[in-house]
Amino acid sequence: MSTRQYHDRPRLRFVACALLAFTTVSAVHAADRGAPRGAPRHVTIGARAPITAHDAHDPGCGHACGRDCVPDAVRAEVRRAADANRARLGLLPVTCVGCNDEGGIAGLATPFLFYPMAGTIGADIMNGQFVDLDQTSPGFHDFECRPYTYDGHAGVDTGLRSFAEQFIGVPVFAARDGVVVFSQDGYPDTNLNGGEQGNIVAIDHGDGLETQYYHLKKDSVLVDVGETVKAGQEIARAASSGNSFGPHLHFGVVQNGPQGWTVLEPFAGPCRDGESMWADQAPLDSDAPFFADFGITRTDLSTISPPWWEPWPMPADAQLAVTDPAVVFWWNVYNFPTNALIRVQFVRPDGSIADDAQWNWGNTEVYRYFRNWFAWDIGFLGQQVGEWHLKFWLDGALMIDAPFLMTTSVNPNFNRAPAPIGAAFEPAAPGANDVVFCRVATTPLHEDPDWDVVRYRYVWRVNGTVVRDVTTAAQSDAIPHGLAPAGSRLCCTVTPSDESLSAAPATTSVLIGGTPLGDLTADGLVNGADLGTLLGTWGACSCCNADLNGDGNVDGADLATLLGNWTN
Repeated sequence: MSTRQYHDRPRLRFVACALLAFTTVSAVHAADRGAPRGAPRHVTIGARAPITAHDAHDPGCGHACGRDCVPDAVRAEVRRAADANRARLGLLPVTCVGCNDEGGIAGLATPFLFYPMAGTIGADIMNGQFVDLDQTSPGFHDFECRPYTYDGHAGVDTGLRSFAEQFIGVPVFAARDGVVVFSQDGYPDTNLNGGEQGNIVAIDHGDGLETQYYHLKKDSVLVDVGETVKAGQEIARAASSGNSFGPHLHFGVVQNGPQGWTVLEPFAGPCRDGESMWADQAPLDSDAPFFADFGITRTDLSTISPPWWEPWPMPADAQLAVTDPAVVFWWNVYNFPTNALIRVQFVRPDGSIADDAQWNWGNTEVYRYFRNWFAWDIGFLGQQVGEWHLKFWLDGALMIDAPFLMTTSVNPNFNRAPAPIGAAFEPAAPGANDVVFCRVATTPLHEDPDWDVVRYRYVWRVNGTVVRDVTTAAQSDAIPHGLAPAGSRLCCTVTPSDESLSAAPATTSVLIGGTPLGDLTADGLVNGADLGTLLGTWGACSCCNADLNGDGNVDGADLATLLGNWTN
């Protein structure tokens, strides 16, 4: 069982580049230390407010504390080495195609078609901070004129939920076709105090654009300088190497324009004129509040080391004892609203309400990311054995309805399989030139009934042949374009596991477009050759292109489809 084991590490300050940091207050009863007015006395609260990564938490601190996750010195070294490698490889300098005279984006012939990281933004990963577009210092703002960046930040930071996901692995993909011009590996990848080196890849895309991928997992870099890569190809995994303060990908885009190499913000908005560099920007950013992670535990989180506000795996428990002092639950939320209305309800196994508490938090600004925990006194709730429900609302929106088990005696070996899942392709009807994602359909925050970290095994097949078999912590995976040719059947089977028990696998399949339906030989015709192929695979046939309706069998229905598309 892959429980969230808590790692015994030295106490380190967590100031996240990708996310945010937290006040290091001791947890005492809320009413005893001036927590949000109205919080009940039988509730313990972990922290009152986050602090941002750019806030001068220590006197005189700022860039001097190394809080820029990719310092200027590191970017300059990557630039120098990438240009030297370009010259050695014979890659001629190209002025950015689509750039206007001012070095801005007037439109790209080939926009970014996907975010270059496994997972689903707004579910198990999230873009937390963007490029700083304020040319003054110490001023900063992002493309939407929001403070979701910090002074001098030169990329998009996409955070993992914790080191637990990093340890299992979250793939990073090449954003577009290109040639690797910088590759570096071998540096530690659980940094929380920064440090200037890290595991990095940079890719030249041949049109004056270069993408950069920082903070990668040690020994995960799969590409070397000079190697040609395809969009959607796995190049490494996300982590916290280099000048990093938590697990995330720093995705940077630079252009060789009239003013030399400059940083681009791929997102467009009122504070970044021009067209977006994303084919579909909308799903990649959101101001809506949502829970990114959640768990229930018997552990007093004020006592653990390293402290709970750092991104190490958090403790979680399948069962609680009626004799435990408290029901403790931790949560990570994005876009915590101003003066947020908190509502927490506990429902007993018999359906009665044990507590329904509401209070306003009192914050005067939106918290882009907030990690916190509450502990509810069990004696106050009542010691009833069975399945309880914990419901948590934020400004009237139900964030989670979490069942948990209360028992007279906790069984340390109790474990249940992860929740059932579905799977779907994106795009839904791909062609041979599309990067294809296989996305997990699961209930957010209910991936496992015991709050275990779930890993997903993705097995990709083309006409029955395995082309990729990988286990990650991400709720999606991808294959590069061209791996499934036109007319082939592409299948993705996903199996969720807590490392001990697995749920039933989910499979999705599709015929890759680009040839007439029934053209099994991909020659542009539906004729006797295709009929021979179909008859030769008659019967049960897992993931073969002769299975035209995708039901796992080659039979009369497929024959009728082929004959109906016969080429005269």
